[in-house]
Amino acid sequence: MPTKKAKTLTGKTLRRMLIGLLPVLAAGVAIPLAGAADNSKIKAVRLIQRHHYFGDTETVISLNGVRINNLGGMRFKLAAKAPDWRFCIYRDDDKTIFLNSFQWLKQNGIVNNFLVKERDEYYPKKLPIRESNLSGFKLKWIKSGEETCEYLPLANIAPPQAESILYAVYKMPTNGGIPVRLNKPAPTVDWLSGSDKGRHHRDLFSTSKIEATLVDKDYFDTPLNFQPVKSVLEVLTSKAKRDASGALDELFESGRKH
Repeated sequence: MPTKKAKTLTGKTLRRMLIGLLPVLAAGVAIPLAGAADNSKIKAVRLIQRHHYFGDTETVISLNGVRINNLGGMRFKLAAKAPDWRFCIYRDDDKTIFLNSFQWLKQNGIVNNFLVKERDEYYPKKLPIRESNLSGFKLKWIKSGEETCEYLPLANIAPPQAESILYAVYKMPTNGGIPVRLNKPAPTVDWLSGSDKGRHHRDLFSTSKIEATLVDKDYFDTPLNFQPVKSVLEVLTSKAKRDASGALDELFESGRKH
């Protein structure tokens, strides 16, 4: 049997194909390449949390960095990034920023112990560790007396530096992971009579949602064109609030480590 000749693209055929593509090119429509990856994004884990002092927060962690977006009344943002994990706290409204080293943050935190009590980072190793689940993520939890702590293990999510930063900021037990929940007894006192009405449990720290996400590569970067300040106080609260209460300066700075 005679073999069929392979069809070739003639100059006339190529011209027709190019003419057909002209409307697409003129409209500025990008033609995706097969197998092309979005290198502008990195994997991260996002936690929606509530702290007994800072209020609602969004914590975003990855192998590359940590970012805390305060969603409560304070409205500050904190970011730190590998490899040196130097951190910054900044405000979008006042365009102010405080920068310092990873070691400084570990030693000082961002508020003093009068405002947020520093709790032990780890529990005794003799205590049993159990498993739980939230939003499809496997958690660990540990009970010490009447206190219960839940945390997300770091494996394949974040490096040890991320845990250190979250402990320094939130001052909640981590047991080496990402803090998820701390529940403990709280006395109920009648402030009029001073009598003890018994005890109940409350969450000092809680998490309502955990999800895998993608963030821009520069998500953990230090923002540009912000005014550097010398005190954390100047970014934890807005200038308007500081002006309204001069007593805030002493309250925030009292008892800070040096």
